[in-house]
Amino acid sequence: RPRGAPPRSAPLRWLRVQVARTLRLIPVDEIDYLRADSKYTLVAWRGDGGTPSEALVTLPLKDLAAQLDATQFAQVHRSTIVNLASISHVVRGDNETATIHLKNRAEVLTVSRSYLHLFRQT
Repeated sequence: RPRGAPPRSAPLRWLRVQVARTLRLIPVDEIDYLRADSKYTLVAWRGDGGTPSEALVTLPLKDLAAQLDATQFAQVHRSTIVNLASISHVVRGDNETATIHLKNRAEVLTVSRSYLHLFRQT
């Protein structure tokens, strides 16, 4: 680590999410993806019994990104970070594009050209 840089803390394990009037503690392992939404971040996770759930948190995506385990989460678009364990499959499209299909969720996430290298065949 560079001199003068703050010590790297352990990766985030829980995220506090306000759902209506209830504060939930979401284990990071249950998060499927995070998407920037203005100055907030939409958190999509598998709730009780694996039910897809969503809520907004007041932290910007870049602040959350710095706290996530880089071996578990990957940024796939300027505004989207995905839990690698939640990916069902990736479909390569035309013109250097791809889409991510998630396990147990209907949403399809777009991979931007600058992050496509993460899903190249080796």
